[in-house]
Amino acid sequence: MDIYNEETVQVLTSVEHIRKRPGMYIGCIDRSGILNIFREILENSLENKNWCTVQILINKDSYKIKFDTCWFEPIKIQNLYLHINLIPIGSFSSTQFGFIVLNALSTSCVFKFQKEELHFSEGNYIKTKNKNRSNFIIEFILDKRVFSLNTLPYTNLMNMLQELSFLNPDRKFIVEDKQNNFKSAFHHPKGILEHFFHLTFEKTLLSSPITIHTEKNDYKLDIVFAYTNDLDKKNKPIYYSYSYVNNNLCFLGGSHENAFKRGLKSVYKNLNLEHLSNKSIIVVIYLQIPENEVAFSGATRRCLYIPNLESWIKKSVLDSVSTYFRENLSVLDEIKIPISSYY
Repeated sequence: MDIYNEETVQVLTSVEHIRKRPGMYIGCIDRSGILNIFREILENSLENKNWCTVQILINKDSYKIKFDTCWFEPIKIQNLYLHINLIPIGSFSSTQFGFIVLNALSTSCVFKFQKEELHFSEGNYIKTKNKNRSNFIIEFILDKRVFSLNTLPYTNLMNMLQELSFLNPDRKFIVEDKQNNFKSAFHHPKGILEHFFHLTFEKTLLSSPITIHTEKNDYKLDIVFAYTNDLDKKNKPIYYSYSYVNNNLCFLGGSHENAFKRGLKSVYKNLNLEHLSNKSIIVVIYLQIPENEVAFSGATRRCLYIPNLESWIKKSVLDSVSTYFRENLSVLDEIKIPISSYY
């Protein structure tokens, strides 16, 4: 029987642990793992408001992520990697954590700032070069000894960039594959309203979408929804939901979605419109809150849990939708009474 004590415990540095157990940080070591690295970098960079456009350049064996402004300070990167083996990985911010994982899993990783370049390999600092530029660039070559497939899944990458552009209307995402002579750009200034029309492209809506926008302190809520005649195989209405929090899709909904349903139910009750609760609905919900307040129920991180905001969301839905129906009575004539109730 093996003896377990302090002498048999192997202590790994942050970089060593990432390289030894990459699946713990990026999910898997195939192409979807590479996509997760890009998502981590892009989503975390969105916390910074100082850039508007980002380009992803794909070459045969290397990648480049190019931001239009130098939004990250080089001293933070330098300190991060010079002391990476001295600081517990849980102490880093989300943005720093993304850089750590990327750097640890790359044979070459270069961070290009306004006046200098920092070069690393497998998480180790190599050298600094003095350069002048007006943007922030990350160039890297992923370690083929780590990844089973060293190529990006294009379809998934396009879907990810398109979704991020819907959720961030003030940002532009460009991807260019120089090897295959392919280039595409994503920019949607109308935000989740465009996302809604993209999702409902092949569906018949009974009226124009109803939009809700409200803000409270550091919280921002955007909702777009509409009614349809869709029915399932049992002739019952369908509830289509796409709910997000801070650029993350909540597959199982959560507090913000529950509050939306309760707010809508209160509207029906107060305005004597209970028949609308029988109607199929398509809804996009986007909630933006401070990152340190994001919480999920369960281990899957797919169901948002923020009960303290539910009353605010419910009231926002109640007030906005009630006002909309009172001011647009003709919309009610366009929505027919369906067969049975969803709620």
